[in-house]
Amino acid sequence: MQNDETPLYEHSRGEWIATLTLTGLTLVVLVIAGYYTPAVLAAVIH
Repeated sequence: MQNDETPLYEHSRGEWIATLTLTGLTLVVLVIAGYYTPAVLAAVIH
């Protein structure tokens, strides 16, 4: 039974790590965008 569950566990763990990594990258992008957006808008408006 454990031999059948191990690959599934590893696969789920891999998906969890990938999801966590993508979430982290998305948060970083949002933070950077939020930090630079006001400056960009100010430059465009003025």
